[in-house]
Amino acid sequence: MKGKKIVGDRFYIAPSSAKNLEYYETWFKDDLVLRGLGLTEALEGTTLKKWVRSGITSPTIVRFEIIEKSTKKAVGFCMLHDIDEQARSAKIALYIADPVYRYRGFGCEVLNLLCKYALSELKLHSLWCEIPSYNSGALSVFTKQGFRLVGIRTHTGLINDKYYNLHIFELINKRY
Repeated sequence: MKGKKIVGDRFYIAPSSAKNLEYYETWFKDDLVLRGLGLTEALEGTTLKKWVRSGITSPTIVRFEIIEKSTKKAVGFCMLHDIDEQARSAKIALYIADPVYRYRGFGCEVLNLLCKYALSELKLHSLWCEIPSYNSGALSVFTKQGFRLVGIRTHTGLINDKYYNLHIFELINKRY
């Protein structure tokens, strides 16, 4: 499934491209990105190339790169995955992977662009996500976008001998 470029005020999202593999190579060495994806070690080489390619060719994934408009620099990625065409639903995720761009409020704009694409272009009925309890920024971003908490899985993950919970959010498209 292929996406299309969606333009916002400061950023745009564009379909993932193998030509930006060097960004992914850097991002996939970052502990926050790895943890967010549920990985314990960096993806490299052929494995990383396959992962990037899956977001370009898979019928159940639409992956975008987050590009800052003024510099045209890729600063992260976002995606719809586990797309279920029959139920018109998908899991949604975004990663501000460049540490310089984190914690500056950019996630709200990016999530708005991705939701706009998912709900208007793909005409999905529902979006859902899983956010770890330690990620207060993401919890805030998704809540501001209108996602509502529908459940909490307790003691789901372990970091440095401390368990964390996983918050499950959803957004229902009232139009479709």
